[in-house]
Amino acid sequence: MTAEPPDLSFTYDETADAVYLYLAGPIGPGELVRGQLVPWGRAGLGVSVVLDLDRSGTPRGLEFLGVSKLFTAEVIEGFLEDRTPFPGRR
Repeated sequence: MTAEPPDLSFTYDETADAVYLYLAGPIGPGELVRGQLVPWGRAGLGVSVVLDLDRSGTPRGLEFLGVSKLFTAEVIEGFLEDRTPFPGRR
């Protein structure tokens, strides 16, 4: 028996240079209680990742800051066109 993959979706904010990856569907008001900064890449790269957790400590989302330094121009174009960069997704 294989587990179903999570229902990944994302939002992209070009002005903030950020992508939010939802790991478990939509997140309602007050559902998140903690954001934890996750070390990412080399120091000085300008990329940060924040892991958002719900009340039970379950990861609900990842926020990537500085995505223009992390993803290729083609992936960023996909975000702008609301195309997912995740294989096998919409």
